[in-house]
Amino acid sequence: MFDSVDNTLTGFGSPVFERRKYDKGSRTYSIRIRTFVGIAYYITPKNCFGTEFGYGFTYTTVAKGSRATEFYNSKLPNDNGTISGVDERKVIFGKSSSFSTNTENFNGALYLIFYF
Repeated sequence: MFDSVDNTLTGFGSPVFERRKYDKGSRTYSIRIRTFVGIAYYITPKNCFGTEFGYGFTYTTVAKGSRATEFYNSKLPNDNGTISGVDERKVIFGKSSSFSTNTENFNGALYLIFYF
């Protein structure tokens, strides 16, 4: 399961011992509009049953950011000539945005209400 040659879990190809140094930026902002339609049928003045169907629209934007991690790399040469050391990986995230729709209760909602 553990491959000591390149310090990874076999089949995954990612470092096992990894430490996050920093996380900068990459904030997410969303705005959402939701609408719904419902019907209520009163059996008696204080008892009713009904149904509801909802639909929503969401706009999401993610600011650019970066992340740095350190991990042990058994193939990296050290200053003294031995093979093994700490390596660093930096990832830069670009700005992105998306628009989505959602049926929150696609099957609808049925309810029975008793008023006291």
